[in-house]
Amino acid sequence: MEGEITILGEWKGTYYYNIPEEFPDIKVNHVEFVIKINTVRGSEFNGTVVDNTKMGGTPGVGKIKGWYTDTHLYFEKLMPVYGYIKKKW
Repeated sequence: MEGEITILGEWKGTYYYNIPEEFPDIKVNHVEFVIKINTVRGSEFNGTVVDNTKMGGTPGVGKIKGWYTDTHLYFEKLMPVYGYIKKKW
């Protein structure tokens, strides 16, 4: 059944990344997150994002800005801190 939907509200997702071979101690290669879409104007939206830090996500509340189509949601994640993995020597 077709109809109109709203994308406002909370959405859960997962992002994946490749772990370089020089970090064999890191076992998790995915992080769960929650985005909250606060405003929608046309096909563009804004909101916030929170990573699951227990899975290696970036701490803090970030901002998102994005757009959507009938079948996909795209957004840029802007976190308040810079995170990186430091190699142990």
